[in-house]
Parts: sequence; structure tokens; C-alpha cells
Amino acid sequence: MSTNETAHKLYFNVVKPLLPDKGRLRMISYMDCPICDEFNREIRSWIHLSNGVVAIVDKMASNVAYEIGVAEGFGKPVILIASSPEDVPSMLRAKNVVTYNPEDPTSDQVREKLEKILKAILQGTFIDQRFQDHTSILINKGGCLARGDEPTLAEESAAPEGDELGAGIHFYHAKSYDKAIIHLARAMEAGNRDTDTYFHLTDSYFFLGESFPPGERQHNAYQKMQHFAREGTKFHPNDKRLRKTLGLSCMKLGDFDRAENIFTELLAEDPEYTVAAYNMACLYALQQKKSHCLRFLSEMFNRNSAWRYLARLDSDFDGVWDDELIQRVMFPCPISR
Repeated sequence: MSTNETAHKLYFNVVKPLLPDKGRLRMISYMDCPICDEFNREIRSWIHLSNGVVAIVDKMASNVAYEIGVAEGFGKPVILIASSPEDVPSMLRAKNVVTYNPEDPTSDQVREKLEKILKAILQGTFIDQRFQDHTSILINKGGCLARGDEPTLAEESAAPEGDELGAGIHFYHAKSYDKAIIHLARAMEAGNRDTDTYFHLTDSYFFLGESFPPGERQHNAYQKMQHFAREGTKFHPNDKRLRKTLGLSCMKLGDFDRAENIFTELLAEDPEYTVAAYNMACLYALQQKKSHCLRFLSEMFNRNSAWRYLARLDSDFDGVWDDELIQRVMFPCPISR
């Protein structure tokens, strides 16, 4: 972006307010903070980690054209803001160009046009499908995060009739956790006390709780989760899924010491139990124990980098999100000098 007065007005009065700093998704420019590293490298790093780029085009700021090229190279959606289409290089005029009146650069018309394009980009209209869910969750805080031991992909087949346990597991995989709970509770009433019944019931309560905003309904879901997890571990004391779920319920209800003891025991028995290690990282994040959190995240990501995609969206890390070392382990940058 250029550093002239118009660019500052556009950024601080129009662009930045369209995406308030809340949650994980934010608008950032070098105008917010000075460049600390080599300018070229840091700008490329920012663009690499972004969901999209807004560029204020100015013929007097040739570096903007370079930054647009970097964004294109990384496959990032680009919105161009210019005083007229003629200010935009001819090969870029097919992009999303928002024009403004130099006499009134912060007009409502500019804001409305930019907001419409920005919303479309962030909701995935122009973004590759693999980024759409990531971005929409950051914006909407919608959906549930898969933290269980089993996949939660939706199934198209119908739920089996007359088989409450089978129906419960079906709806669990289909992410219909309220329906899963109904059928699994019926299966339990009919006498099912096996590990699968307990695990899917407790995990359904977990995901249901995650789908609620903080409050009584969420708290009640976590309490139900803890009740059945405790009951299940009495019947099946060696089942690590149920023990892990009990620890997770303790963490969600604020009993951090009990949760830490459970996760520590599980990892002592099986150091490769990644789910317990992930939950331990979440536990330390909630307690602001950044060094402990960082250690577990680093070890876990070294074993399986796919866990980064869950951690980046998990609200348990909100309290430590702005820590520079946490950011580095969450978003390792492949860009070299």
C-alpha cells in the first residue's frame, strides 16, 4: 500500500473497519505496525499466511505491483482499490477493482462495494474449496471441531431401523449430535453398556456443547458428557477413549488439575496418544501456560502436521493466540531470505 494520506484514509476509515479485530480473522497492514524484519521477506510472509489481499494501487508506489504479484503467486484472492481503472496495470483490470473519488475516498459507495467483494471472498466464492471451511469457521465460529478419536464424515446412507446403537453411531458420523444422543441414550436404556455406546454418547455431548455459545446449555452438555464418561470408566477402566473424554470434560468444566492428571496418565501409558497430547496443549493454553502449551504443540505437529489445521481454529488457544512463538509453530513459514 502507498503511504500517502489517501491510502491512510482508505485503510483506517474504510478497509480496516470492515473486518473488526475479533476472534482469529483480522485485517492487518504495515501501517498498523512497523516492519521488523527484512521488508521483502516479511511482506511475503504476511501474504503467504493471509486469506486474501487488499491493495491500494498508486502509480507512485511501485512496490504495490510487486506485492500483488506475490499474492497472485501464492494463489490469494486480490481486491484492488484505485482512483480510476487507468491507474491499474492493464493485465490486472479484470480483477476485483473498486474505484474511489479522490475528493471523497471514504464515501459510503466505496465502503459498500468493498464490503460486498470482501464478504464474497471470505465466504469462499473465489477461494479454493480446501480454504472455504477454514475461513467460514473463522468468520462465523460455526460448526464443530473434530477432536474425537474417530472420523466425523457425513454418511449418506439411512440410519438402521430397530438398532438404536447403530442409529446413534450413524447420526454421530453424520454430525447430528442431538439425534445421536437420543438413540444412544435409548440403546443404554435397553442395556447396552459397551465401550462404543459410552464413547459415542459422551463424544456427542462434547460436540453438542462445542456447538453452543458459552452459557447454561453448553455447561449442561459438558456436565452430561462428564456424567456418562465417569460411568463409562467405571465399567471400562482401561478404555483410553473414555478416560480421555473424562479428562476433556473436566477441562471444559474448569477442573484443570483433574484433567491434567488424566492426560498425564494416558501419555505415560502411551506417549504416542496424540489426542491426549493435543488436549494437554489446549489445557495449558486455557491456563496461559504458554511454554508448556508450546512444547506439546511442537511435539505433536512434528509427529503429524495435520493437527495444525484443527489447532488454528480451536478457540481453546484464543488466550495465547497473539504470542509470537505460538504463531510460529501454528504457521511455519516456508519463505527463506
